[in-house]
Amino acid sequence: MALLLVSCLVLAALPAVVRGVQSSNFSVEHSWPDGMTAEVCIFHDLDITCGWQLVVDFNLPIKSFEIWSGKAKKPKPRQGGTRVVVKQLHWSKAQPSGTCHRFNALFKVMPTEVTAEYVRVCSRGKWTKVGEVPPPTEAPVLREPDPQDFVINTIDEWSTGLKAEICFYHTSRITCGYDAEIITRGPVNKLEIWTVDIVNTIRTPTEVRFALRNKDWSKRQKKNPHCHEFLIRYWSYSKPTYIGGHYTRTCHRGKDNFEPNQGGTMPPPSTTNSPTNPPTNPPTNPPTNPPTKPPTNPPTNPPTNPPTNPPTNPPTNPPTNPPTNPPTNPPTNPPTNPPTSPPTNPPTTNGPATTEQPTTRPPTSLYDYRDSLAKSMLFYFVQRSGPIDDDIIPWRKADSATNDGSDVGKDLVGGWYDAGDHVKFGFPMAASATTLLWGFLQWRTSYDAMDKTEMMLELVKHPLDYFLKCWDNDKQEFYGQVGDGHIDHSTWGRPEDMQMSRPSFKLDRNNGGSDLAGETAAALAAGSLAFKSTDPAYASELLTAATQLYKFADKYRREYHLTITNAVDFYKSWSGYQDELCWGAAWLLKATGDEAYRVKARAAMASMDQNPIEYSWDSKSIGCYVLMHELSSGAEKSEYRGKIENFMSNWLGFKNGVSRTPCGLAWLREWGALRYAANTALIALMAAEQGIGQTSYRTFAETQINYMLGSCNGFSYQVGFGSNFPLRPHHQSATCPLSPATCDWSTFNDPAPNAHELTGALVGGPGKNDDYVDKRGDYIKNEVTTDYNAGFQSALAGLISLDMRGKLP
Repeated sequence: MALLLVSCLVLAALPAVVRGVQSSNFSVEHSWPDGMTAEVCIFHDLDITCGWQLVVDFNLPIKSFEIWSGKAKKPKPRQGGTRVVVKQLHWSKAQPSGTCHRFNALFKVMPTEVTAEYVRVCSRGKWTKVGEVPPPTEAPVLREPDPQDFVINTIDEWSTGLKAEICFYHTSRITCGYDAEIITRGPVNKLEIWTVDIVNTIRTPTEVRFALRNKDWSKRQKKNPHCHEFLIRYWSYSKPTYIGGHYTRTCHRGKDNFEPNQGGTMPPPSTTNSPTNPPTNPPTNPPTNPPTKPPTNPPTNPPTNPPTNPPTNPPTNPPTNPPTNPPTNPPTNPPTNPPTSPPTNPPTTNGPATTEQPTTRPPTSLYDYRDSLAKSMLFYFVQRSGPIDDDIIPWRKADSATNDGSDVGKDLVGGWYDAGDHVKFGFPMAASATTLLWGFLQWRTSYDAMDKTEMMLELVKHPLDYFLKCWDNDKQEFYGQVGDGHIDHSTWGRPEDMQMSRPSFKLDRNNGGSDLAGETAAALAAGSLAFKSTDPAYASELLTAATQLYKFADKYRREYHLTITNAVDFYKSWSGYQDELCWGAAWLLKATGDEAYRVKARAAMASMDQNPIEYSWDSKSIGCYVLMHELSSGAEKSEYRGKIENFMSNWLGFKNGVSRTPCGLAWLREWGALRYAANTALIALMAAEQGIGQTSYRTFAETQINYMLGSCNGFSYQVGFGSNFPLRPHHQSATCPLSPATCDWSTFNDPAPNAHELTGALVGGPGKNDDYVDKRGDYIKNEVTTDYNAGFQSALAGLISLDMRGKLP
């Protein structure tokens, strides 16, 4: 009999199974004395389309268990062994037969038998127990790719493999995910692809079909066609006779379309549907991980830049504690092409962005930094205020605060909610935007490699558009806050349901705010650089506003909280405004090349903190030193270098207020401890790119980010990363169930986990002894804010860049 695959795949000749009876295969990828990375593949005839629950059974006790594709409960002893219950993630709801689940397990004695089976499944909106599932009434409709569904462009080719790009066309919008296939005819050994997950592989005597699914961070696609680089390995000189592909499912606004392309509706491809002939001068080094059957006549000239495989054997000295969240499908050959529109070089600098191209190598990082960064981006989409016309966050797709500014006759709709509350505090919002843009401009290739550049530009455009609304050059007015912090904090509910007064607070000629205006000018100037190549008109608008707002900040000097007194209890400007005048001038120097801004930055420096201990929403002194070091030369550059080295010596030496927790976190103060460490990691990586303290600074940054992702006792402080993370972050919207269910202080006091996973958010973090309790009421250690994630995300971009270039410590 043939196994029925409920998917747009093929009917492959596999062992017969009876409805409700499943079989599984277990294989070990890597092992070390007290742990292993392995996978278990489950074959079935179930129609799993919208969710599942499975059990994994070990014949010996295990201590811990982590799985890529689901959320695992704590392992429980069972008949001399261990059972783990796993539930799907929101992106892994559909499960074709043969799907493999990768996991990590720790133990004293390595288990010799591991089995898995689904116990509950969801089929087309209905949950049932396995054994009660009715058999499918008809076989799935299978369709071959039409020549107009795709285009193949060969990038490189050698005797045992090729690197190419497949571009899929589609006729429907993609906003919430997709499935696709790549089909080859010929003896293909392996497909490697980095922008999607391979969820199934079906082999027949004549062809191989690879079922693909979007990653969690790539479910929204605006481009048509949408292109994916991939690499295929095969026996020597046995290139497939055919390579094709198509979308098999697209999702828009929660609805699946299983016929996303009908053929004949797309423009005809401009290239052939199979790989082109090898280049005139093909790569000449064989892959570093060749097939098990070596070629009879290997090529005499090896490829120049061969794709490599991760090692199949464990390290010589394997870690005592394995990674808690290794990559789902680690890229072994990240894109090598530079961004199509790199940032413009600033004046008198050695080059602001990291332009060195990534090498062909597998990731060596302990954690999947790409996954973490992609999740961090999702958090900012949660924080959006105003209209929302997409379903990037399914539980936050309704409009909110659409009357902001009506009390003063202005449109102040948009921007970000600050934290777990719903006030729009302009000062930390601007600081967060600047910090995110700083990392994006420096390591844009990291976002390019993840195919997230467009999404990142959309992310930062939301606050930038809001800042433009807040500024009125003719009236010399800037609105720096919407919402009363005291009133807002006295309620608990959804942003869509807000009924309280939301007053608008402004700066003007008589009541200035140089820190707030200077920081916003910095964000707008950085934004102009980010959009300069893709949207010159918008970039020009941002830069014009930045120059006007900086002039306003410089002319009407005052600390902003003296004008917007409602901010005193929440975001008082403790460091004064000179650091923001320096910071804003440095960004305008970078964006315009006007040396007058160097003079202004130098003047502000004389009055700001000469020995800063932090980079934060409040203090920008060290940020200004780092940016000016990039834009300077000679004695001036040496001066800034000394400031940077002095700053970093406090953090590497754990002195002058910086301490070290038992697990290794550099700890400055209790409220949002992780924010300071993440921000310093960013400063360290920026300085290292400029040739300062390269190895030591990069090592510091890596260890701090790894701490946040789980290196201390396997607990990740980023929500949704790994299998052990905060379930009750202090965040109103995430706590509230979907409307019309009640959400009030009783919801806040409920000890149950939040109604929605606040994916990507970085919580405040532990005390100085690594002490932390996942308690919603602890707004010191368990709240989230836009500024907590900003330095963290930009540092991740830096680590991804180092990993791609082979420069991780």
